[in-house]
Amino acid sequence: MSSTSEPVHLNNHHRNTLRQLFQHPVGHNIEWHAVISLLEAVGSVVEHHDGVVAVTVGSKTEFFDPPAKKDIDIQAVVDLRRMLSAAGYGARTGEAQAGEARAGEAHAGEAHAGEAQTGEAQTGEAETSGQQD
Repeated sequence: MSSTSEPVHLNNHHRNTLRQLFQHPVGHNIEWHAVISLLEAVGSVVEHHDGVVAVTVGSKTEFFDPPAKKDIDIQAVVDLRRMLSAAGYGARTGEAQAGEARAGEAHAGEAHAGEAQTGEAQTGEAETSGQQD
């Protein structure tokens, strides 16, 4: 697992979990297994024999008790926000990566559309100049 503080490529599930963690007001249906999956993608996760989970992201290590049910509690959200923010992650991390990809695709689409319009204009000019002869 990566221990750098720079954001790594996150899949769509990880980006969704990250957005849930940073949304306001705090969501009450953030699943523990989704959080663990995100943390494994951005750091290291070690479950100790007593059930406590040690999570290292960047240079910070936090210890979490897995929830009794499938969803994490508000204090865990607060702790995760602090840890992830210190490592350079936030609500905009996943959105920025996805947004950059969409912007690149849109820009490529605009270039192709511009080429098509330029081609049509040149064709129209050729037809007009042919009529003048």
